Amino acid sequence: MTASGLDPDDADNSESEPPTPPPQKLNGKLTMAIKRIRQLEGSLTLTPLTPREFAGRLYETGKGSKQAEEQISFASLLRGYTPAASLDDWYDILNMTPDDLNWHAQSIRTESIDDLGQRLLEREKALAMIQGGTALRGLANSIVICIHAIKFAQEWRELSTARGGKNKKVEYRKAAFNVRYPDVSADDYKSELDAFTNRHEKVITARNTLLRMFSKFHVAVLLDPLWTPIASYDHGTIGRSPSFALTLDRFMHFSTPQDPYFQKNLTTFKQLIEIMFSEETVKYVDEFLDEFPF
Repeated sequence: MTASGLDPDDADNSESEPPTPPPQKLNGKLTMAIKRIRQLEGSLTLTPLTPREFAGRLYETGKGSKQAEEQISFASLLRGYTPAASLDDWYDILNMTPDDLNWHAQSIRTESIDDLGQRLLEREKALAMIQGGTALRGLANSIVICIHAIKFAQEWRELSTARGGKNKKVEYRKAAFNVRYPDVSADDYKSELDAFTNRHEKVITARNTLLRMFSKFHVAVLLDPLWTPIASYDHGTIGRSPSFALTLDRFMHFSTPQDPYFQKNLTTFKQLIEIMFSEETVKYVDEFLDEFPF
């Protein structure tokens, strides 16, 4: 338990604005975070990304350093997105057909599970199963992964306050480990489970971070695959630049989006999910948006 009374993997970053210490006390990461925020100031006056700019960014993601990619994505969050004039325009811009991306319907069955612990486990199975592919498949994967991760973060907090929540978390970690690594030998089981448990906190923190960002920027976060939580159970890495956490703390107070920002982003997002997903999956995403409105 921490001084706040929360388990470490429930703790979230405070929403109070982080102070800037005197220059002589600045460390390297903090200095870089402050510099990165200053670099983003110009994005506040830029217009929302056009559909073609969005597509260009989608196909270029992953070609720069982690910090450079994060900066571009931070700027995209500030700018927001412009919807296309029609769905046909999206098909042309993204060079796709209506039947290209319709394989996520299996995720919907998770929502019909009443038992919270089992539902968490089914989400873990889905998160382990969904893999990347082309840029378009990567976007579709990212949206579904992020929905699971956001709901997981919310439900993990609910488990914290449930009767016997601490024991249920221990049971969950063991069950999730068995889902992720079903073939571990008996001799290696304890050491591998211990490593998994240590890395579990980073995974929870990454999912909590996504929930925090989504709570402020809503679907703009889902429109950028870079924000998909990639903290790894396999290697214990978080997949972010060294100064990311400090930059994010300041970024969350850098700008306050207004209603037109949310409306344009939501229209863009709904256009994209309509052309990428089956009717059943679109319904699943719409139900998520009803549960988490801006």
